[in-house]
Amino acid sequence: MITKEEATESDYNLSPSRYIDTSQKESYRPIPEILEELKTLDKKSKESDEELKKILDVDPELPESLKGLETKKEKFENISSNYQEFRQFLQDKF
Repeated sequence: MITKEEATESDYNLSPSRYIDTSQKESYRPIPEILEELKTLDKKSKESDEELKKILDVDPELPESLKGLETKKEKFENISSNYQEFRQFLQDKF
């Protein structure tokens, strides 16, 4: 219930949302709890992967062409946006 004074102050706007709090309070879980849950989920995910490998009798290996790829050093080059320079770059490389 609102008083007559409150109604007058709000220009007789009797909208319920003006007088009743309908918003829900947000609750946050503690970060350590979330991190622990993530560890548990990660462990379960790995266990599921292992179970699937056993069930399917699959343990995929990298193809010969990709073995050792993870140890290769990456090389980056800047490529010009100028067409002539880019064309020359391609001609030099290939």
